[in-house]
Amino acid sequence: MTVYKIPLPKPDINCRYAIKDIFSTYEAYRESSDEIPFMRGINSIQLMKTNEKWLIINIYWMQESDIYEIPKKYLNN
Repeated sequence: MTVYKIPLPKPDINCRYAIKDIFSTYEAYRESSDEIPFMRGINSIQLMKTNEKWLIINIYWMQESDIYEIPKKYLNN
């Protein structure tokens, strides 16, 4: 099965000194013609700068559910 993932608005990036936190959201569709996603989720990525390079320290993602909704500030609305 092919899944079409579409990123939602520009990621929220917080940078403090040599640490960067990024939150990005996505919607997933079964067909490119689908109008309603079957799944949405949020990604959390942490980076650290060392020797002029940004290194990925951690990546965490979570599918939206009735209990864990994506905060409104991360959606297109």
